[in-house]
Amino acid sequence: MEENLETKSNGQSSAAAAADPFIGKTFDERYRIEENLGRGGMGSVYRATDLKENKSVALKVLRFDLTTDKAAEERFWQEAQAAAMIQHPNVRSATDLGITDDGIAYIIMELLEGQTLRYTLAQDAPFSVTRAIVLMLQIAEGVAAAHSAGIIHRDLKPSNIFISKTANAPATIKVLDFGLAKLLPQADCETVGVTSGRMRGTPRYMSPEQYEGGELTTASDVYSLGVIFFEMLTNATPFSGASAREIAWKQLHKDPPQIENVPKELNDFIQLALSKEREKRPCDANEFHKKLKDLAERLDLMGNLQNLSVEKLIEVGRASPSGRLVIDAETLRELQTAGDRKKKEAETEEISVSETTAATESEETAATTGEINAPKERELTLEERQALRMQKIIEREKIIHNWAKQPVNFVAIILLIIFLLMIVVSYILRPSSQMPLPAGGPNKNQEQRK
Repeated sequence: MEENLETKSNGQSSAAAAADPFIGKTFDERYRIEENLGRGGMGSVYRATDLKENKSVALKVLRFDLTTDKAAEERFWQEAQAAAMIQHPNVRSATDLGITDDGIAYIIMELLEGQTLRYTLAQDAPFSVTRAIVLMLQIAEGVAAAHSAGIIHRDLKPSNIFISKTANAPATIKVLDFGLAKLLPQADCETVGVTSGRMRGTPRYMSPEQYEGGELTTASDVYSLGVIFFEMLTNATPFSGASAREIAWKQLHKDPPQIENVPKELNDFIQLALSKEREKRPCDANEFHKKLKDLAERLDLMGNLQNLSVEKLIEVGRASPSGRLVIDAETLRELQTAGDRKKKEAETEEISVSETTAATESEETAATTGEINAPKERELTLEERQALRMQKIIEREKIIHNWAKQPVNFVAIILLIIFLLMIVVSYILRPSSQMPLPAGGPNKNQEQRK
């Protein structure tokens, strides 16, 4: 049974929480338990309030019936030790541990908001190539930090990988549960840890050498990374069966299936991580991460930073505890895709405008030679016809204006105006004698006066 500890979005019902005896209790006068976030094979995880720091934390307790189990207790403290040794953004950190007066062992850890990869796979799998690579690169970074600290996880699986997501911040992977981890002075491809002879782990995600109960190296975790990567892309593990024995036989003797609908080089990379011989796999999670990143960049499977401004990077990034800017690659890919789309639209619009301008110029040239006809004019849009008419009006005005600016033309206009004025004045001031006489003439008028 896989341990599945998640936030309250996947937690227990309120009725179950009310029946929990730990709700409301305060451990060591500092950590007040608020609610149950999930239960697993080793114990339970609660949201608690650190009364000293006045902040919310995760509090993990060992199941009471396991407090007398030395192996279980050792695994519990080993998890706390491993989490405290690894200081990395992609590993869930542990800040405190202790035992209450009642003999209850607990660990104080970073409180996470989000859900496990197992939950996300159930909702969204299979993932796109870009999304799977983005998540896997973060997972590999967390496991690489463990390998650099001399720790082999030995139980990597989707329920031990958490996708932490808070408001206004990119999603961040957190590697959880180092209860089966092997702590070595140095963990690499050459340094081995000898198991107890008892098979430990989750069958579908265990490397072939884990089934044999012998020596392990960091390449064992690389095999598990390959299985998780395979599942993100296909929504199925490479090997499954009705029993652990059947799965074990397939892990030891069968080749993993090919992954369809992904680039061939990516499929080959995953097949390499799932090699039966650990010498053929990437040495550790550091090498796994480097090769995957190089492959993704070479095949252009992720976004890049070239076309993003500093302001946009700050907008989509977050500050790490060390002050570095951490950028979520999936967000970058989306921004890059949107940027490329806008660029193409702008180029298309520019081409369209250029073609329209060329067509207008061609029609204007044809008009001067009398070659333009009505059907050609009707092919233009209303806006284009209006623009063409306006352009012709402007050109006529320019011609008139330029003609009027010539000195000779200007004098001619003035003389014409003077001549017209003289005609008007002469008509108004002509003599009254020139007016027509009344009918009958002057003699008739004189006779009438006599």
